[in-house]
Amino acid sequence: FPTDEITIAFWIKTTDKNDGLISYAAEGEDNEWLIYGSNDIRIHVKGSSKDTNVAVNDGNWHFIAVTWKSSDGELRLYENGNPAYTGKLAKGKSIKPGGSLVIAQDQDEVGGGFGKRQSHNGIIDKLQVYNRVLSGKEVRNLYHDV
Repeated sequence: FPTDEITIAFWIKTTDKNDGLISYAAEGEDNEWLIYGSNDIRIHVKGSSKDTNVAVNDGNWHFIAVTWKSSDGELRLYENGNPAYTGKLAKGKSIKPGGSLVIAQDQDEVGGGFGKRQSHNGIIDKLQVYNRVLSGKEVRNLYHDV
């Protein structure tokens, strides 16, 4: 799993509200990297989080891409190829390697601690994980490359 730069991109279709979408946990931290909540996507890095006010729970398909860079803490969320949120999170911190990646479920411990109320009820498709921050142009190309 990427430690200092990351882009995660995926398609989602749901009417769910509070759900774990993409969860990466490592020893000592269950929220090393977490994308949570279809009604207001929240990004967690190293236990800190930011609400984006981006909702994708209208039952339609949405393309989501999230980028983060440790050196400056730059966090970006794209919806359908367009910038939807920019902020700062966990500047100078690194994601621990050797953890567990779980799709469509928040994990409250490495590879487990699953709660039914934190599971995703919908479809996540074409998940892609990059060990670098993709540019806005690259994200738009992914969106149009269906």
